[in-house]
Amino acid sequence: VYHEHDSPQPGMLHPGLARLRAVAARSARLIVFPNEERAHVAQGELRFAQERLHIVWNVPRRAEVVSATATTETPLIVYYHGSITPDRLPETVACAVRRMAGRVRLRIAGYEAPSARGYVKHLVGSDGGAAADTLVEYIGTVPSRADLLMEAARAHVGLALMPLNSSDLNMRHMTGASNKAFDYMAAGLALLVSDLPDWTRMFVEPGFARAVDPTSTASLTAALE
Repeated sequence: VYHEHDSPQPGMLHPGLARLRAVAARSARLIVFPNEERAHVAQGELRFAQERLHIVWNVPRRAEVVSATATTETPLIVYYHGSITPDRLPETVACAVRRMAGRVRLRIAGYEAPSARGYVKHLVGSDGGAAADTLVEYIGTVPSRADLLMEAARAHVGLALMPLNSSDLNMRHMTGASNKAFDYMAAGLALLVSDLPDWTRMFVEPGFARAVDPTSTASLTAALE
């Protein structure tokens, strides 16, 4: 089995690694990609047989589905888990939450990416960098996946936001590959996703999500309303 979760940028691998990647893919009886667009890019490079290719989304096991435990009363809890960066969790989210006058809170679980040291403290503090308030809560890293999904189940809305413009192949084609949206759904959450064509097709059109411009506080506020 050859399974490629994250794909290299076309033409960017060292030639020796590129040859080994091609040999591995062509010799495999079963080739697995989490996203169809990524698979087609790789197929153009690696020339593997179409009948060996399978698209398998990165979804939870059925045993991981949890019963929703969130209250239906206010405030609305917006939840994020995963690596914390300005691209994945924009500052506009915290700004939108603070506009809602206590009717919405943001809860964050996960770890700062190396390039985003200090970003959590910035989000939890007020817009002016003053003392922290209770509208943005950081619960740190959660030790087990089961506990992480239970934390999600205590919220109402999950954030699965991607940048609207990216030169990164994986960021441009993240539906199916990103486990975040599926984790949230397994915990009973509704979704806020970026207003991108593939995310709209997969999550908005079937009724699981609302699409937003992640760079716009006004767009996020309107969706939360």
